[in-house]
Amino acid sequence: MGRIVWSPDGEALMLTVAIDACGPPEEGTHTIVRVDAETLSQTTIIPQDDRLFTTEAWPRADRVLLKDQDGKTWWLEPEAGAMEPSR
Repeated sequence: MGRIVWSPDGEALMLTVAIDACGPPEEGTHTIVRVDAETLSQTTIIPQDDRLFTTEAWPRADRVLLKDQDGKTWWLEPEAGAMEPSR
């Protein structure tokens, strides 16, 4: 677990969870999880994905910046999980 980013209002955080990090690299996946800071409830936003997204920044309430294994960046909508390439 790592790559923790806080929401702009400090009420939630998002983090990257590496699944099977000690196994063969081609079998590894990452999960993106949102945690409510008050209740500590967790919501999986992106389940095990082989594009190996990592959380990079949470600059606005409606956008979390992710990076994939190829170095491309993406915007993630933190409530619905919708994604689009950043420009």
